Amino acid sequence: MQYYRDFYLDSPQNHLTTRKQESNILYGVLTYTFSSKTFMEFRAQVMNTYFLNSMRDYSDRDNDGDTEELIQWDRGIEGPRPQKLEREYEFWWLRGDDSEFREQRVKGYVLKWDITSQLHQFHLLKAGWQFNLNNTDVKDVSWSSVSDESDFALNTLRKDIWEKDDIDVGAYVQDKMEFRDALVALVGLRFDYFNPNGTGDPVLYPSNMSNPMLGYDSLGYAIFNDPLKAKPSFQLSPRIGLSHPISDKDILFFTYGHYFQRPDGRYLFSNYQYQSLTKVGNWVGNPGLKPEKTVAYDVSFEHLFTRNLKMAITGYFKDVSNLVNNEKFVFPDGTEVNQYVNGDFSNVKGAELVIQRQKVGFWSLQGNLSYSIAKGRNSSSDGVKLFPYDKKMYYLSFDRRVSSNVNIVLYSNKGWSRLKSLTQNWVGDMQYEFGSGKPFTSYGLQGASNDQRLPSFHNVDLRLSRKFALSRYSILLNIDIFNAFNNKEHYSIYTKYYDANRNSGEDNPPDIIYKEELTNLIIQTPLIYPAERQYKLGISLKF
Repeated sequence: MQYYRDFYLDSPQNHLTTRKQESNILYGVLTYTFSSKTFMEFRAQVMNTYFLNSMRDYSDRDNDGDTEELIQWDRGIEGPRPQKLEREYEFWWLRGDDSEFREQRVKGYVLKWDITSQLHQFHLLKAGWQFNLNNTDVKDVSWSSVSDESDFALNTLRKDIWEKDDIDVGAYVQDKMEFRDALVALVGLRFDYFNPNGTGDPVLYPSNMSNPMLGYDSLGYAIFNDPLKAKPSFQLSPRIGLSHPISDKDILFFTYGHYFQRPDGRYLFSNYQYQSLTKVGNWVGNPGLKPEKTVAYDVSFEHLFTRNLKMAITGYFKDVSNLVNNEKFVFPDGTEVNQYVNGDFSNVKGAELVIQRQKVGFWSLQGNLSYSIAKGRNSSSDGVKLFPYDKKMYYLSFDRRVSSNVNIVLYSNKGWSRLKSLTQNWVGDMQYEFGSGKPFTSYGLQGASNDQRLPSFHNVDLRLSRKFALSRYSILLNIDIFNAFNNKEHYSIYTKYYDANRNSGEDNPPDIIYKEELTNLIIQTPLIYPAERQYKLGISLKF
C-alpha cells in the first residue's frame, strides 16, 4: 500500500507536457492575361506557426491557486519546480515530470511569379521564380533533476535558444513540345539557391572540431576558435520527361531529373552556438551542411485491356548524396559532441505493377505489387554512427523488399429483385496489405548493419455499408473491422533476448524488455505487435 501511495496515487496526466499548436496563413493571388496565348500569376503569402510543449503546474504545488502557470526551469526562480523523474527497469515511468520545454515560432514569407505562353502550336513555354524568407525563433530547454521535492536541484540543464533567418530562391523554365507523331516532351531547367545566413550577420561555426572554442560570452554563447562563415549553396537541375503512344492502347513514359533539397533547420541550427554543453550527450547543428542531391529516373509502360481495365509497369532508380549523418568529437576538456555532417549516400531501385478496374457492374479493383531495394550508409541521421570508418552500403531499415496493396469493392446496386428492399444500396470493401520483413541488426554484431530480417506481415480491413434514403435526407450506416484475421506477427524486435536465442533453441518472444536471471522475472511489452481485431460502427446523416 505504501508503494502504491508513493508511486501511483497522483494521476500520471498531471506530469505530462501539454502541446499547443497554432497556425495561420494570409495569401493573395493576382492573375493577369496578356493575350489569348499568354497569362501570368503572382502570389504573395505570409504564414505564422506557433508550437509550445511545456509542463503546467496542474496540482498547484506552490499553493498560489494558478494551475495554468508553467513549471520553472531556471535556477533560483521562485515558483513551482519540476519533480524528479524516476523509472523502473529503464522502461516503466513511475513518477516525476516530463523534463522538457520547447517554444517555437516560425514566420514564412513567400513571393511567387509564373508566366505561361503558347508560343507555337507545338510549344507551351512556362517560366517563373519563387522567393522564401523564413524566420525561426526557438527556445528549447531540458533538464535532469536530483534530490527530492523538499530540496530540489537541477543536475543538468540544457539550453538551445536562438533566432535565425534563412533564404530559399528557385527559378525555372520549361518547354512542353508536342510533335506530329504524338510524342510529347517536357524539357526544363531549374535553379535553386539556399542561404543559411538569411538577412542578418553570417552564421559562424568551428573550423577545427578538435579545439573549437576559446570560451563563452556573457550570454553563454560559444566564442569559436578560427570560425568559418556559412556559405550559400546553389544547383542547376535539368529535368526531362517523355511520353510516346505506341498504339491506341499502349503508351510509354520516361522521366529523368536532378533534385535539390536544403538541409532541415534542425541539422543546421540545433544548438549551433554550443550552449550548456555537458560531458556527454550533446548534439549540435552544422550551418556548413550542403543540400541533398538526388538524381532519379524511371521508365513506365501502360496498357489498356478494356475501357475500364488498365495496367501499368514502372521501373525506377534514385541515387541520393550528401545525406546527413553524425560524427562524434572529443574536445580537449573531455566534452563529447555529436555534430551533423554530410556523410551518407544511398540508392533505391525497384519496379511496381499497378492494376486498376473502374466500377462496372458489381465490382471495382485497385491493386499494386512492388519490389524494391534500398541501400545506403545509414538509415537515420541520429542512428548508429558509421561515418567515417565504414563506407560500405547496407540495407536500410525501411528496405521492405516486397509490398502489395489490394482494394476490392463490391456493389449491390439495385439489389436482388425478389428482396430488393433488403439487398439494394450495399457496398462491401476489402483492403488487403502484405509486406516482407524489414531488416534489423543482430544484437552485439560488430562491423555490420541490418544483417537479419523480421517476418513478413499481412493485414485485412473490411467495411460494409448501406445507404438509406429518407425523403430529402439519406442515412449512411457502416461497419468497419480492422485487422479482421487478428494478425499478431511482430513488426519490431525490442531487445537482445529474441535475437540471442534464435540459434539456441529457446522460445523467447521478441517483446521482452527486461529479464532477471536470478529471479526469472520477465517484463514484456505489447507495443511491438499490431492492434488486435477492432470493430467500429458509424452513422452519418446527409441533407
